[in-house]
Amino acid sequence: MKRGIIIVLTFAIVVIMTRLDLLDRTLALLFGINSSQITHQRLSKISQLNADIVRLDAFPWDLIERERGIFDFSQSDVMVALARKNKVDILGILQYSPSWASGTKIRLPEKFSSHCGLPDPEKESYDEYRAYPPMNNADFGSFVYMTVKRYPDVKYWQIWNEPNNPVFWRNNPQAYQYVLMLKEAYGAVKRANPNAQVVFGGLSLNDQEYMEKIYAAGGKNYFDIMAVHPYNQSQAPSEYLEFELTKLKKFMENRNDGLKEIWVTEIGWPTSTRGISEKTQSQYIEQTYRIAGKLGFVGAVFWHTIADCTGDFDKAIDEQNFGLFRSDWSAKPGVQKYRDIAR
Repeated sequence: MKRGIIIVLTFAIVVIMTRLDLLDRTLALLFGINSSQITHQRLSKISQLNADIVRLDAFPWDLIERERGIFDFSQSDVMVALARKNKVDILGILQYSPSWASGTKIRLPEKFSSHCGLPDPEKESYDEYRAYPPMNNADFGSFVYMTVKRYPDVKYWQIWNEPNNPVFWRNNPQAYQYVLMLKEAYGAVKRANPNAQVVFGGLSLNDQEYMEKIYAAGGKNYFDIMAVHPYNQSQAPSEYLEFELTKLKKFMENRNDGLKEIWVTEIGWPTSTRGISEKTQSQYIEQTYRIAGKLGFVGAVFWHTIADCTGDFDKAIDEQNFGLFRSDWSAKPGVQKYRDIAR
């Protein structure tokens, strides 16, 4: 009888300890959100979510250094000051070549994007600006140094966005070209702020063929945190996410790079006409953060995005409907779910 009781108690203790371990790992996870900019309104929504960190497109090279050597950080200064005042950490994205650096004839946006990071409605496509890498990586390095030096409170810097995606790296993405850029940027970041962390550019769809080439070119020496965007619009997180993240972790371990954290710097499902329901999106939020939290090697997950597009909103366009808030800033069910898990 006593032996049976001991067995039952031992089993119960193991179950409790396992659950506590999973809870502890989930609590260690940074809860992130993607936002194209920071305003008082957006900060109030970030606070409502209990988010730890915002992935912020507030440092566009093409707007800050429109002319070589002439820097205008005025809009970036306002956003960083707002984040600092509200004690919100930033993952800053460093990207978007100005025309003089890329050698392309491009039309600059007049101001920072308010369209979910998409091209302005009057623009035809991403091709018209921002998507071309620089001709000379030293030019990019100079911009990176100036930016990181100016914002010592920003601890994390992501170098470009989805460099393996031809939408964001025009003229055929080449891994070795990104490594050359990454090397230049890594050195610039560390010179400007030795305590800052360099985040890989956000691998689109866990493209391991591209990553093979990154590592072959020595890229692992030039980032501190791996980042991936494991989108999958046809499956629930519970059906694929753990497999994909573990696959990436094993890939890194097999190349003696397994000690680095993996961050999911974009993930989401749209509540568009062709997408999922708002209720299902809420369920996917919980699945995503629970899976990432239990794995132990995922350091942060950034939901894409804080709100549906607020300019020329169209329910039929997937890209405009990833938000936790609707285009009128009313809350979808996912807001409460995100808040509950983050808390």
